[in-house]
Amino acid sequence: MTNLIPNEVHYTDHMMPFSLVKDQSFKYVIYHEIPFDNIFQYAFWSPILPLNRVKTEFRRIKGNINSMREHAELLSSVRDDITDFKTSGSMSPRMQLLRERAAIHGNISHIDDVISQAQATRAVLGSQRTLFTDVQGKVKGLGDKFPMIRSLLGSIRRRRSRDTLILSAVIAACTLFLIIYWLSK
Repeated sequence: MTNLIPNEVHYTDHMMPFSLVKDQSFKYVIYHEIPFDNIFQYAFWSPILPLNRVKTEFRRIKGNINSMREHAELLSSVRDDITDFKTSGSMSPRMQLLRERAAIHGNISHIDDVISQAQATRAVLGSQRTLFTDVQGKVKGLGDKFPMIRSLLGSIRRRRSRDTLILSAVIAACTLFLIIYWLSK
């Protein structure tokens, strides 16, 4: 956690125990296969949903703050470049190369930040995939136990495949029209 502001450190220090408890509770529920019709489900999920909302909101605000900070840095560097150019007239080639190197280094650090954000997003999506896979397994288990739920799941699957076919046909038609339009020009 680099460049953390004091409030961010405070937030992460206080949210870490909640995240650990959530993870341990989730593992317990999955390991012991606690049924979904139990009252425990409500008691389990009710504190987790606000925690996820707070985390999402925190990430959004943190991203906005980082974006504003980068914007301010960019404006100040442009302002500095303008004043340097006005005071020095024309710069030597060595100074221009040094400035270009500093700009490249700044861009590389921004790229590293974007890559780390993408990796964090990938990790979150992976955990969501695991959660949905586990839930899908539980729903399939319910479908196997109750024939009415099985028929409902079958109709949902058929509708989803029909919607996928329709969406594929629309995309293919749009692509075909774009190609015809492009060739006609």
